[in-house]
Amino acid sequence: MFHLLISLFLINQSFADLSFQKACDRGETLTIGAVGDVLLHQPLQVQGYKDGFQTLWTGLLPYMEAPDLMYANLEGPAAAGIQKNGKEAKKDPGQVFDGNVYSGYPLFNYNPIIAQALKDSGVDIVSTANNHAMDRKSIGVRKTIEALDKYDLPYVGTRSDSKGVFYRIMEKKGWRLGWIACSFSTNDIGDPEDLVLDCYDGRVSEIIKEIQDQVDAVIVTPHWGNEYANSPTKQRINLGYVWLEDGATAVLGSHPHVTQPWDKYTTSDGREGLVVYSLGNFVSNQTPVVKQSSLMVFLGLSKSEGKVWINGVRYLPLYMQRKPYEVVASNFVEDPSKEVKQSLQLMTNMFGTDRVLGQDEEIVTNPECH
Repeated sequence: MFHLLISLFLINQSFADLSFQKACDRGETLTIGAVGDVLLHQPLQVQGYKDGFQTLWTGLLPYMEAPDLMYANLEGPAAAGIQKNGKEAKKDPGQVFDGNVYSGYPLFNYNPIIAQALKDSGVDIVSTANNHAMDRKSIGVRKTIEALDKYDLPYVGTRSDSKGVFYRIMEKKGWRLGWIACSFSTNDIGDPEDLVLDCYDGRVSEIIKEIQDQVDAVIVTPHWGNEYANSPTKQRINLGYVWLEDGATAVLGSHPHVTQPWDKYTTSDGREGLVVYSLGNFVSNQTPVVKQSSLMVFLGLSKSEGKVWINGVRYLPLYMQRKPYEVVASNFVEDPSKEVKQSLQLMTNMFGTDRVLGQDEEIVTNPECH
């Protein structure tokens, strides 16, 4: 643990400056919230089907509902009635973990009620592009889209057929936000119909350039990086910068199952962009502490006279408790355990202490201006 903390400290020195030049400039504002992987291993599904999936994040509901737009990565299909072999079951087992239709690692599939739970919790958009997107093959991708459409939960990163688009434009408070999601892999499960956007084939850049004139800002949410690595590779750093140069405003990554730092980058035309290389697991059954630690990011945008800029960023450090399962804000826990203390230290070493959101504090992304 000591060596890990030292390495995180060194990472923090490289990615430390999160002040934005136009933080205090006046304009219309929008706040985006984001969490990482909704990764429902067997015991989380069992609890969710029995007591409701919102029990996995009950204490965080006010913070999920507060942003103007809230994002999460839905890691795995929500394909009603589809077995591990990609064929439809004779009978859907319903809201139970049966290990065949609704199953966990390595081939995930969730009952579609997860979509309703996320929507009721304040989530406005999910990514469906990740390495488990094809766990129920092409039919699973389509069934997941059907489920999300049924519960009116917008998604991005997959499509029902090759004629569909890999982006989503959302309107909120007079803003138009373009969302693009992609994945580095589908775990060697073929995607013959091209239903999942690849992060590395150049199409993300093409889409950014295609839609940037139609929106106020573009948010890219890649599923990328090396599992359990607490720092991004040069390839990921460079790719994030490329997307910002192409016109994106922020890149919010997932997949490594641990957090990786955030980074401010100034483009050649003077725009300040944000990359969060990995948000970590939002909910999962993974251990030890480093895999149970994540963050909820709050990104503040401002605009005036057709110009958009980042006004600031804040975060909540999160810890995934087990049995019963519930993710909590580690800095809010009274009488914290050794593990909660370790988790909080990991997050503040990586993301600093000046951007942590305090308990009962209003979500203001540029507190230095107030």
